[in-house]
Amino acid sequence: MNKHLADARINQYENGKRIPNFLILKKIAKVLLVPVAYFYTEDDMAAQFLFLYEKINKQIRKQVLQYFRIISKHKDRLAESTTKSTNTDTVQKY
Repeated sequence: MNKHLADARINQYENGKRIPNFLILKKIAKVLLVPVAYFYTEDDMAAQFLFLYEKINKQIRKQVLQYFRIISKHKDRLAESTTKSTNTDTVQKY
């Protein structure tokens, strides 16, 4: 595909006139060095996580996944302690 046609097609993707299929998104992701899932998330923090996750090696990915497993098991306790520390921080500021 020549550059002019490719530019026009990308413009159509950006403007929502065309929707790239999975294989096209896979190629775009490869060029941009992001995972394909990056294009499917509507949450900016999830997109940022996916972008950064792609940059780390497999061993660290395993560690991150294990950390998330631990957090998810204790999420209620962690949320409670975060709320307490936030309240304490607020009181200490005044």
